[in-house]
Amino acid sequence: MFQLAFPQPGMLSSADLQKMLVAVQNELPKTILQQFAEEIRERMNPHPANQKTENVPRLKGKEMPGMQHKYRETVLFFPSEVGDLEQRSHNSSRFRRLMAINEQGQFCHAFCTYCFRWAQFTSVGSSQTFKSNNGEQLRDYIASMPQVRDVLFTGGDPMVMPARILSSYIDPLISTEAPSHLETIRIGSKSLAWWPYRYTTDADAKETLGVFERVVKSGRQLAFQAHFSHPRELEHPAAQEAIRQIRMTGAQIRGQAPLIRHVNDSPRVWRDMWNLQTRLGVVPYYM
Repeated sequence: MFQLAFPQPGMLSSADLQKMLVAVQNELPKTILQQFAEEIRERMNPHPANQKTENVPRLKGKEMPGMQHKYRETVLFFPSEVGDLEQRSHNSSRFRRLMAINEQGQFCHAFCTYCFRWAQFTSVGSSQTFKSNNGEQLRDYIASMPQVRDVLFTGGDPMVMPARILSSYIDPLISTEAPSHLETIRIGSKSLAWWPYRYTTDADAKETLGVFERVVKSGRQLAFQAHFSHPRELEHPAAQEAIRQIRMTGAQIRGQAPLIRHVNDSPRVWRDMWNLQTRLGVVPYYM
């Protein structure tokens, strides 16, 4: 857990690491620490291969915010929860904090050290983020691209959103007006490992599973791209029950993970993880 969820020294150059260590040890103000962090991030190229320009799609000459279209058949969508939070009480300090987080469009239950999407959640209001709160715009873009067969909801983690907001993005893709050439809806999420109760005991767990079920009943495939980094994440009864509940909707769960030093850099770990995944009905999909 420490290697997976806490920033590690090897993630920074020795010079940047030393600069931050000295700043922390000297108890410099948080504003100075933030400034140092932003300078480091700017040098780290959060969007390699010109993703901010070359992969942003256009519809009738207009850029589609919160989308990437870098593979012919697949559109990536970065949903934002801003619209929902704006409707909630502004008197609650918790909601004000959530608003600050969601201004950038995405966040996660926890942040993985290997994540290459760190620009989505490191700086509130950053121009580096991709985000959209327009499900109809996503539908219209896909309708204009008959080669697109697959949409991937990504982020951040789409499953931090309540069911009613997730539904507002997915329902336009499965309605009677939805493009018929769209075959698969994918959701990339670490929630089965970080918070499996999202699908079992959370207040809107049944509503969430209902969204999945509606996708399947529409004749499309729902592929839940689950990030499992170690067999321990699959061993907990809560995770196994969540897997069972999702599979009951007709969705397919696919397991994926990168190779992570000190976490799963062992053939035995991958063997055990894949064996357990197949026993639970999770398809080992992506290494």
